[in-house]
Amino acid sequence: MFNLLKISIGKIFVYFYVSIAVLSLIIIACVSLFLYKNFYQTITSSAEVLVLRREVAIEDIDMNKFEEIVQKIEGKTESRQAGFSINFR
Repeated sequence: MFNLLKISIGKIFVYFYVSIAVLSLIIIACVSLFLYKNFYQTITSSAEVLVLRREVAIEDIDMNKFEEIVQKIEGKTESRQAGFSINFR
């Protein structure tokens, strides 16, 4: 049977071992990518959060004053009626 295909048992084992090696490299690459995205990047982003948390203002925000300022800004940006008319004749 193997004489018809001209493939020896040695070649079959070589192809088998090469395919196992390639498959192992692909699996290692996928596992490394998974670990990088789900663990390393999470750890670095949590470290950045801790650094940014130290830089945040310690005082609480007075929401009533904030709403008052927002309303004043909205009042300034509203359109108003002009006290005069323009005649183009």
